[in-house]
Amino acid sequence: MAAAARSGDLPSTEDRLAVLDLYARQSHAIDGGDAAGWAATFTPGGSFESPTYRLVATGTAELTAFAADSNSAALARGEQLRHWISAVVLSHAGEDALAAQAYLLIIATSSAGSRIDRSVRLVDDLRRVDGEWLVTRRKVLRDG
Repeated sequence: MAAAARSGDLPSTEDRLAVLDLYARQSHAIDGGDAAGWAATFTPGGSFESPTYRLVATGTAELTAFAADSNSAALARGEQLRHWISAVVLSHAGEDALAAQAYLLIIATSSAGSRIDRSVRLVDDLRRVDGEWLVTRRKVLRDG
């Protein structure tokens, strides 16, 4: 009985798949140098807070600039970054809103091989806008 009651509180399979698709599109966009595409996965006033870069980027222009700088800095070092999001946990956070937590591995690849650049946690607030899930707020957390 408890499992059935609990499953009713979980987001739908459709919403879960849409959020997983959002995260896949984000990873491919930022890794592929599509800074505007990455920024478009946030609401127009969305924010991204990162301890690695010691910044809070808010709004489409700042998000686009951050993604462009991040990708070009890696390429200048001779590395290609790959973002790998996993262990996604979703919960309802109001009408057309979800709270998400996930793990993110950032893998740096080069002709010399691959290494884990960072292992962090994502804490996201998501909102459905015109039928599409977008990030309204992302806070990146490091362990320790």
